[in-house]
Amino acid sequence: MNKPQSRISAGLAVLAIGATLVTTSAITLIGSSASALAAADSEPVTIRWADAHPDSTSVNADALGGLTFTVDQTAHLGHQGISVTWDGGIPTTSGEYGANYVQMMQCWGDSSEPTPDQCQWGAPTATLENLVGSSAASRSLSTSDPLFVAADNAALHIPGQPADSFAYPFTNVRGESTFNYLSVFDSATSNEVTAARTGEDGTGSVIFEVQTSLEAPHLGCGGEVTQSDGSWYPRSCWLVIVPRGDHEPNGDDPMRSIPPRVTQSPLSPSNWADRIVIPLNFEPVSQSCALGQAERRVVGSEIIADAFTSWQPGLCTTGTTYGYSMIGDSEARAQLVSKVDGASRLAFVSNPLSATESAGTKILYAPVARSAVVFAYNIDYDLLSDADPDVFQKNGTRVRNLVLNQRLVAKLLTQSYPADNPGFGVGDSVLEENPTSMITDPEFVDLNPDFERWNTSYPQGLMVGIGSADAYRDVWRWVRSSPAALAFLNGSPDDWGMRINPEYVPLALGGDVVSSTFPKTDLSIFKSTSDAAEPGFGTLDMRPYFNDMQDTAYRTLRADGNVKSNWDPYKNPPAYKAWPAQEPGHRLVLSITNSSSAARYGLDVARITNVNGDIVSPSTDAVNAAISRFVPSDVSGVFVSNPAGEEADIYPLAQLVYAAINVCPIDAATAKDYQKVLAYAAGDGQNQGTARGMLPNGYIPLSDAERARTNEISESLSNLKSAKAGCSPATESTSSSTGTSTTDTIDVAPLPTPTQTPATTGPTADHLSWMTSIAGFGFAAGVPMCAIGPIMIRRARRVSAES
Repeated sequence: MNKPQSRISAGLAVLAIGATLVTTSAITLIGSSASALAAADSEPVTIRWADAHPDSTSVNADALGGLTFTVDQTAHLGHQGISVTWDGGIPTTSGEYGANYVQMMQCWGDSSEPTPDQCQWGAPTATLENLVGSSAASRSLSTSDPLFVAADNAALHIPGQPADSFAYPFTNVRGESTFNYLSVFDSATSNEVTAARTGEDGTGSVIFEVQTSLEAPHLGCGGEVTQSDGSWYPRSCWLVIVPRGDHEPNGDDPMRSIPPRVTQSPLSPSNWADRIVIPLNFEPVSQSCALGQAERRVVGSEIIADAFTSWQPGLCTTGTTYGYSMIGDSEARAQLVSKVDGASRLAFVSNPLSATESAGTKILYAPVARSAVVFAYNIDYDLLSDADPDVFQKNGTRVRNLVLNQRLVAKLLTQSYPADNPGFGVGDSVLEENPTSMITDPEFVDLNPDFERWNTSYPQGLMVGIGSADAYRDVWRWVRSSPAALAFLNGSPDDWGMRINPEYVPLALGGDVVSSTFPKTDLSIFKSTSDAAEPGFGTLDMRPYFNDMQDTAYRTLRADGNVKSNWDPYKNPPAYKAWPAQEPGHRLVLSITNSSSAARYGLDVARITNVNGDIVSPSTDAVNAAISRFVPSDVSGVFVSNPAGEEADIYPLAQLVYAAINVCPIDAATAKDYQKVLAYAAGDGQNQGTARGMLPNGYIPLSDAERARTNEISESLSNLKSAKAGCSPATESTSSSTGTSTTDTIDVAPLPTPTQTPATTGPTADHLSWMTSIAGFGFAAGVPMCAIGPIMIRRARRVSAES
């Protein structure tokens, strides 16, 4: 191996080790939690602007007086999306954001309402900044505001700037202030809503990204606040909504100026006085189980990950700390029967092992959760002026009624629209004849007539996760259930003459083998400039893979497809950089994710067609109906999905997750720990809500029969000798890790009822487990390695290129 290649390999190794350390440490710090479980769920909060400002003398009182805001969740928060809706507003000016729009930001502040310097604000994208007034997206203050007295605010003067230059610095949760706030947060990390549109009917809506201290350490939301008695509580934060009217603070009417826009910052005293402030209560961000608890690792698919993460605090009360490793379905099944020491003997899967894989073992399958694969989207109406007036009045607001069928998804997954290919498919005789994007596809418009007079925007492909998963295979099984989609995959044109991208024909996606991945095989390269240094970008630059389904959901929330086709010759060295997130009013992104991730980030999900052409949504009734019609597998008592089901009322991509336990190699201590998992999953873990310990939104509780089955399997583990009946001697354990014979009967105490007040029961410095110390080491070692690894790789590649 030559030296550059050796250095690249070394860099990859360092990067991999660093990523593993950081990921493992994150799971330890975040996933393992001893927080007390809150009993109540979060209720929506509704505030009328007039009620919050009964004696307002604002120049915009008439414009704002009819507004009513509703926030769907304000407690038990983590990193997620919350829905903010409003009605009673005056429509936003057409086109740009001139007047009558809404701005939002997240702020910290312990016991009282936040001050403007405590808010994450002032980092808009360049595009949005150009669509609002000159200072409307900034932290700048104008001396024309009658409530701002320069002589009383010397501390707000920007150092080194003219005498009339004032702004709010940003003050972080540690009390440190800076005017260089873009060094703390920027347009890629801030969750501020620069401008949200009110539609012609006076309503509007936004999914606001709530950030914890992990995403925004300078705000500290969810971090520990220690009290004088040594107890602690998770830090609360604030959502600040500043509705904008059509007058400047001094009464000037900017609608008579060119361009007609209100210009001052929402932090300006008069605008700030019009704010709505809503407290946000967070779940603790980092906790650990009690000191000295036994540890048990389990593995499984992504479909169950959100549920298990929520259950971990409740499981901590059982006396065992459970770590969850999210791995591919095939790997999870392989671990069950692996001969490697330390392999988990409990794996969460949706499909059982084959007879060959499970030969000589005895695997029990206990149902634990119902879920679904969904197509999430974040789309704003973006219509031409000659659109149907009833539809045009929705311009700038969210689309809520998207419909997809199997062939449309097949087209997206095979890059068959020119817009999903480098260079728009120029030079390819097939792609050049296809519709530019899904938006201009007559098949899509037939299903979604609101898109008939759409603007020129197009989706950034269909965002998908990397790797293999049973859920991905189910997507392909659903696609192939349509004869029209199957014919398209096999090369036949659709009713309008559109054909599959020729690069995908050799994959035989309509053949005998059903894929469990989403391949990206178009290797064409396109140069966007005449710069000789530009190498050209490919499919993985403009339509990249994402880490997992939670990542695709998050990217959908931010309307950011990470499209790296923007050549920057001024970077050192020159390179492609990602385009900014799509701006509100022009968002058009779609993804494949799971129902819990879509719910976590507040995303709309598409209705889809089943094999009969019936249009169904992933409602509770439709998912339950589908699972009730799952087909028997080769394993008695295990039922598997049937995306080609012909019943009219079923959602084809429903999922049922089992806890699969290989009883043959486990000892008594392991069996006892697995019993606790099953007991919790079938008990408190089926209570739905937003608090930790509950079944997160997006899941559906098990049926009574499924809960009974899981409890039955849990009980069977009490007599391990009986449970092991049928095991091959070669696969059976002879002793437990605690020295107890595997033939012992196990007594499992009832699960304790968790307490409800983190302020008095949360861990202090004296109660942190040794796992936290290991996690801290993991971060300390892993983060530098994640930085050093890519540097080694880049240097090696540069040496290779120069040699």
